[in-house]
Amino acid sequence: MRSIALRSLVALLLAFACTEWHTSPRSAGGSYPPDRLPRAKVTFVDGTSVELLDARVRQDSVVGTHLASVARAAFPIERVSRIESQEFSQARTVSLFAGMGLAFIGVTLYVVAHTK
Repeated sequence: MRSIALRSLVALLLAFACTEWHTSPRSAGGSYPPDRLPRAKVTFVDGTSVELLDARVRQDSVVGTHLASVARAAFPIERVSRIESQEFSQARTVSLFAGMGLAFIGVTLYVVAHTK
């Protein structure tokens, strides 16, 4: 029973790991659409970047909780060159579980073939 719970926990953690960064589109006027992003990576014009939790994209700024310092932070939109949001990837998750399933079948067949 303990083994099943551990396997389920590992599978759940791997599923949560199946995310990818998606770039938010910028309009022709240079502004981003107003949005709330649970986790965002803001890249600035000078090349530096910062990760924010619970980020809110407004017309003139990006406001959120700085991941490293856990403090609220706000950045003017003029300094921002790109905003990315971390989102669930169904394709990566399916690929991961398909690979794990194939590996399990391969190991099982190997063990069965080499057991006397």
